[in-house]
Amino acid sequence: MGKDFKAYFDLWTVVEEWKKNHHGWLNDPFDEVDATNIEEIVENANKTMAQVIRFFRDKELPAILSIAETVKKEVEAFRPHVPVLCGLRTMGMQDRHWDMLTQAVGFQLKPYEGFTYATMEDKLIEHTEVVADVGEKAGKEHGIETSLSKMKTEWVSIELSFKPFKNTGTSTVFGFDDAIAMLDEHTVLTQTMQFSPFRGPFEEEIDEWNSALLNMMDTIDMWMKVQNAWMYLQPIFDAPDIQKQLPFENKKFKGQDKQWRNIINQSMEDPNCLAACSKEGLLTKFVDAEKTLDQVKRGLMDYLE
Repeated sequence: MGKDFKAYFDLWTVVEEWKKNHHGWLNDPFDEVDATNIEEIVENANKTMAQVIRFFRDKELPAILSIAETVKKEVEAFRPHVPVLCGLRTMGMQDRHWDMLTQAVGFQLKPYEGFTYATMEDKLIEHTEVVADVGEKAGKEHGIETSLSKMKTEWVSIELSFKPFKNTGTSTVFGFDDAIAMLDEHTVLTQTMQFSPFRGPFEEEIDEWNSALLNMMDTIDMWMKVQNAWMYLQPIFDAPDIQKQLPFENKKFKGQDKQWRNIINQSMEDPNCLAACSKEGLLTKFVDAEKTLDQVKRGLMDYLE
């Protein structure tokens, strides 16, 4: 009974879905047409109708067989319109894409109030390939734009954590693990975008973002090196004896110690990792600090030797 009933259930379920969707695709306001599942719905309807037609033909039920055959003809007639409709309703269609289409097809093509697919379907079917190409371009560009926005949003939640360092009155950064993991992922994604043939409208933004990520990567790398050197030298140059024995190195270290405290104070005011690492001149300060602290360390080693 279940096997016999299934063909009827499939027929009327698909007919209901097909009639509802087909009418909407053709006649609903164009900006309300959801093209996400058009291809799936059409292919499913075509496949199901073929199956139920075989069933009703074998059962010799001409009346209901006629209904299934009629719906199958409607589905097959609409199939060529699927790539056109999907192309026109691709996420990311902007004015520049409608202008491309208008130029390619030779007539004004841009949604207006009251515009429906039914008003243009006969004209557009001749331009299936160009519509699909422009739709793909719009979709790929939208993907790039969305990915860029998503990456920038994700950095909003990445903050530096600080840990007081002994009794110095200042702190150190408690790990960059989350930032480094996200940097690795975003750098690969951004550099992939730079080679995308669809990068055009966002090329400058992609390059700027890539530079920001590389700068942050270099800054974090130098930050960790300077932090390690400062943490090693601070307790040593806190001792009065060392200060007297190495006045030159002590003076250099005190200058870097003051700068370190200023950087930490500013970063604690705005602990967002992207903001903290993007401060103008910060990377240069760290590069110079590493050189100076290395000189101090060499002077200390010579003295101890």
